[in-house]
Amino acid sequence: LMATRVGAEQFSVIEVPIAIAKFSAFAFVPDLSKEQFSKSYARFELDNLHAADFLKWISKSFAVQNATYDEYGDSFSIPFISLRNKDTTVVLQRESTGGSKNATYTIWCDDMDLAGELIQHMANSTGVSTLACTCDFVREMEEFQGVLQ
Repeated sequence: LMATRVGAEQFSVIEVPIAIAKFSAFAFVPDLSKEQFSKSYARFELDNLHAADFLKWISKSFAVQNATYDEYGDSFSIPFISLRNKDTTVVLQRESTGGSKNATYTIWCDDMDLAGELIQHMANSTGVSTLACTCDFVREMEEFQGVLQ
C-alpha cells in the first residue's frame, strides 16, 4: 500500500510482479570440489538441439544469470548447495561425447525426489517429451535395504 500524502485515508495499491526461480533455494558454489559431489546420480542424454535449452533452463530455474556455452563450453559442472540445510548439493554436469549428436548430462544429488523434480522441470521447460534416465541412489537404496531386513 502506498499513500499519496501523510495522514491520507485513501491508499493506492501497486503490484510489482517478481519472477522467483523455482530452485532459488540453491546457491551457486563455483569452488565445490569433486570430493564434495554427492555419490548418487541420475544420468540422461539430450540431443544437441536441446543443449542450449538446458543452459537456459539453468539460468531461469536457479540463481545463475545468463549461463551460456561461451562461458561453460562443451563439458561443464555447475554446483549448487541448499540454502535450507547447507548439506544437500546438486551438481549439474554435461559431458561432451565429441562429435556425437547427443551429450550425457548427470545430476549429482543424494535426494531421489529432488533429482526427479529437477528432471521433470527441465524436461517440461525444454520441451523434451521422452527421456531415458539411469540412476543410482546409494544412500536411499541402503535405507530401503534396511527396511526390507
